[in-house]
Amino acid sequence: MKKQHARLLASLLAATTILSACGGTATPASPSASSESAVASTSASASASSEASAPADERKMEGNLYVEGFPVVKEPETFTFLVDDGGQPADKYLVPKIEEATNVKVEWLVFPYEIAKEKKNIMINSGDYPDVIGGWLLSENEILNYGPGDGLFVPIEDAIAKYSPNMTAALDMPSVRQTMTLPDGHIYTIPYVLPTPKVAFNPYINKAWMQKLGLSMPTNTDELIAVLKAFRDKDPNGNGQKDEIAWSGDNHNGYLGLFAGWWGTPVPKGNFTYLNGKFEFTANTEAFKQAIKFFAQLNKEGLLDPEFFTQNSDQWKAKGKKDLYGACVGYGHGDWAPDGYQIIKGTELYDPLPVLKGAGATADPKWYANSAGTYIFKTQVAITDKAKNVNTIVRWFDYALSEEFSVARDNGWLDVTYKKVADNTYERLDTTSWNEADKKKVEWGNLFFQSLPKFIPFNTKFLPAPGSPEEYKEKDLVDQMYGPSLIEPDPQVWANEADAKRVSVLQTDLDKYVDDKIATWVSGQADIDAEWDAYLAQLEKLGMQELTTLKNKPLGK
Repeated sequence: MKKQHARLLASLLAATTILSACGGTATPASPSASSESAVASTSASASASSEASAPADERKMEGNLYVEGFPVVKEPETFTFLVDDGGQPADKYLVPKIEEATNVKVEWLVFPYEIAKEKKNIMINSGDYPDVIGGWLLSENEILNYGPGDGLFVPIEDAIAKYSPNMTAALDMPSVRQTMTLPDGHIYTIPYVLPTPKVAFNPYINKAWMQKLGLSMPTNTDELIAVLKAFRDKDPNGNGQKDEIAWSGDNHNGYLGLFAGWWGTPVPKGNFTYLNGKFEFTANTEAFKQAIKFFAQLNKEGLLDPEFFTQNSDQWKAKGKKDLYGACVGYGHGDWAPDGYQIIKGTELYDPLPVLKGAGATADPKWYANSAGTYIFKTQVAITDKAKNVNTIVRWFDYALSEEFSVARDNGWLDVTYKKVADNTYERLDTTSWNEADKKKVEWGNLFFQSLPKFIPFNTKFLPAPGSPEEYKEKDLVDQMYGPSLIEPDPQVWANEADAKRVSVLQTDLDKYVDDKIATWVSGQADIDAEWDAYLAQLEKLGMQELTTLKNKPLGK
């Protein structure tokens, strides 16, 4: 599960973080040359970012805690924090900066994921656990069990309302407060809200091959088959070999149920589609059946990657780097582009394939929306009942979710790797003259513990360094193209622990059965029409109706 979440987070961040640009007219000092001045300026800039900031001795206090502004406390305080990460605090460029800005020293307990997860379990079982637990270590079941259930995690909504305007701003975004609130009416975790493409995975088609062969963009599946046949037969990569793969996608991102949307109802991973305000099992629909028959036809005619169901992501990407794909499913075509390729506007290798009309379809084509433009991670951080200074911790997270620190989390540090040119607008600085060691210090993974929450206002803009080429924002283009065809995204809900466990068991069995049948039918080992009735009967035996009831229970359906 952690790998799936990490993959999703990386995908979301790919949509919000622009690659470091080249060129420019000003060269900033490298971290080693400017670290002293940058750290020295942190407290001043942090205080300036708060509208209520005033000289420290004039701000309202509760004991040692400043109610607003930065630093957070007058005399230094500390708390313990367990988090999973491959690095250590000494390796993180922003750790001393948040300490300087808040006057709070965190005692970091940092371990790789598997070790951190094991230590978390041991700590909780022994009763000797830290003040804060975060990263990818907590599940929804654990939040439900240790929050409303055992009281190990403390509710924080009142502290957020009083001490954290930045978290309040995140909670006030559409659907966020509702998503973060548990069935008992309390909030137990720090919100982590990211702008994200509405469409995560979609097909792309080889623009260069289309142009070389004089082909037009297809509008329906019959036209698509004609294009794919041309890719197969006319050597569009020009190497004199018949090695072109007309359609590919690794089996994680290329889930074929999505293409049932071309016949009216997309079927995402998990096989439930949110329709008319409730979850419906849709891997038993005519749209699903037609989509699988379509890909069985592609396979029969030599148009589908013969390793579609067996290759891993690395194998899939390696073939793409050799210019073998005519059409491919993924997050973005940079996933399989040649090494060193930068997605610059005007040089893109692939175009998004539009939402097509399925042959014989009577319904309008639709596509699955992964989000409404926002994704909410709701289990990233919880404060435990061991914490003696909960309000201080909430104030510390207020700075962690500030625009200043959140922007730095993705980009380096103000006036070191970028500068502010207007409200919510930044411009990258030219770092091409830095040595490799200094560049490494401000690489994304070395900036902070990136699984922890941040909050960048959605209207924040990053401009490339002067003279740098313009990025090709293909996910924005996909959202624009697919927008009229998108269905309503799934709501994020909490289920009680007992229901969640039962859902997991039923979901696992049904997903495996459906995935196995898809592979069998598409590869031609069996015929979907001949097995359809038996397939439907087996879905019932595996608990399809019970799972449908449980998935809709949190919705009050």
